[in-house]
Amino acid sequence: MENAQPQVLSMAKRLVLIGNQAFSVVNFRGSLLKDLSERGVACFALAPGYTDATRSAVRELGATPIDLTLSRTGMDPFRDLFAYREISARIAEIRPDITLGYTPKPAILGTLAAKKAGVPKRFAMIEGLGWAFGAGGTIMEELRRKVARGVSVALYRQALAAADNVFFLNEADVKDFEGLDLLRPGQAILLGGIGVDLDYWTRQRPKPATPAFVMMARMIRDKGVYDFVAAAQQLRRENMDARFILLGDLDLHPGAVRRSELQGWVEDGVLEWPGHVEPKPWLEESSIFVLPSFYREGVPRSIQEAMAMEMPIITSTVPGCRDTVEEGKNGLLVPPRDPAALAAAMRKLAERPDLIKEMGKNSRKIAKQRFDDKRSNRRVIDALHL
Repeated sequence: MENAQPQVLSMAKRLVLIGNQAFSVVNFRGSLLKDLSERGVACFALAPGYTDATRSAVRELGATPIDLTLSRTGMDPFRDLFAYREISARIAEIRPDITLGYTPKPAILGTLAAKKAGVPKRFAMIEGLGWAFGAGGTIMEELRRKVARGVSVALYRQALAAADNVFFLNEADVKDFEGLDLLRPGQAILLGGIGVDLDYWTRQRPKPATPAFVMMARMIRDKGVYDFVAAAQQLRRENMDARFILLGDLDLHPGAVRRSELQGWVEDGVLEWPGHVEPKPWLEESSIFVLPSFYREGVPRSIQEAMAMEMPIITSTVPGCRDTVEEGKNGLLVPPRDPAALAAAMRKLAERPDLIKEMGKNSRKIAKQRFDDKRSNRRVIDALHL
């Protein structure tokens, strides 16, 4: 167990960041931790799944990594109770001035634990509503969603009542929570995306002459993986000269895509699947980004990265995804769960290299206006009063 009580200046503010994966702490909250550390804030990053590499990366950001036993998915009350007690114990040891939990379980359990420990300032970040707040699927799937949604709402009601402010990434989520009477007036802060490092996510070489479609996501059905594959299969049958690339690791979600399915698509020549890899080189090799998700996203970071890399976006009209595209300007929107419409949008761009170039440039402009992580970090830090 990482020592939770390193030597810090007595006057330094202490902040505990609670996440659901060590990997996401580094990749999605790294710039925020760095900015906070540079302001003299003593940061502690609580998350499950630390490796030597992620521990080292967190330390390089100026923060202290602390292991948690937390299941990112699933609704086992005993495991979640154990996680709550563990978070409570870590917070009691650190005695922070501020806590910030992001993603559902850390936002809920972390905020409740912080209240119990008497932490002066408590914040939560809602990065999309996830599977439970989605729609569609079989009767049994809808029944499971309804049960999960009911449990989630009850837990959010308790946790958010204890939060000073709640950060949201898209307006639809704010409206949904307001409709459920989960928020106090003025409690919500709309960020519009966590942002990306625009200096890093910059295209270094021209797009390929042959259209190359890339999708980057968790390998679960609700992200639209099967729709992407179906569209690729349709375009293959039309003898389109194009590459179809799927980036992402296997997942433990109940709706996860099986390894055998992915390997089968590769063997059949439908697509390329390198798995969980450093994405930037693959985005450099691609010309069009696709995310046909019907998952309740926040504002997908993968789309923000692709926009910064001057790529047109084809995504769905679900909240979060639709917030990234100005129709016809930097991409195309398609209905969720509609492989035929997706294939038509992909075909349109493949046949129009001029649109790929124009929309890509517009994506970069929009990313600079809306998805600069430095600007987003400043808004969060200002709200934290640091």
